[in-house]
Amino acid sequence: MDEAMRSRKKVVLITLLGISLFCVISFFVAQLTTVTLYSIKMSRNTLCVNNLSQLWKMQYNYSVQFGGPRKRFPEETGGKFWLKLSDPETLLIDPELSDIYTCPLRLEAGEGGNSMPEVKTNYRGPARNVNQYSEDDPVGADRKTNHLVLEKWKLRWSIGEGSRNVLFKSGRVEGWVENDNPLWKAADQYTSP
Repeated sequence: MDEAMRSRKKVVLITLLGISLFCVISFFVAQLTTVTLYSIKMSRNTLCVNNLSQLWKMQYNYSVQFGGPRKRFPEETGGKFWLKLSDPETLLIDPELSDIYTCPLRLEAGEGGNSMPEVKTNYRGPARNVNQYSEDDPVGADRKTNHLVLEKWKLRWSIGEGSRNVLFKSGRVEGWVENDNPLWKAADQYTSP
């Protein structure tokens, strides 16, 4: 009987060790998955910042090539301001490279990307003639829905509650989380879809 009792204890001990090991491994896999997903979203946010920055640099190219002696920016407003860069008369961005007009985080919501039938943008542009803006005024921004994710019929923010990026005329891009932030009020005032 002593031998049978030891055998049962060994089986119970091995079973408990197996279950414990499974729990520890599951915990680490869950942590690693969370960190990996967060890293992917942060890298996409970096791409979003880069898109806004590159669009603004291309507008400077536009002003040098087509802005006349005063090096003026296009007078279009909203998204049309950015799309002027792909206008056949002033082609600075080939329509084949239209991904620059799309927020990479917007792709998670199933919109944008290569599925767009024509060149469109989901970035906000200046609300009025950008040539009259000061260096500290917002000239571009994410649309409010750019960083949303559809997940099992529930909307949630992909990186923080209400995070969006704002491009200033000086060329700097800042990300902000709160919609009540004075920056967002300025972005809503100075930019339009």
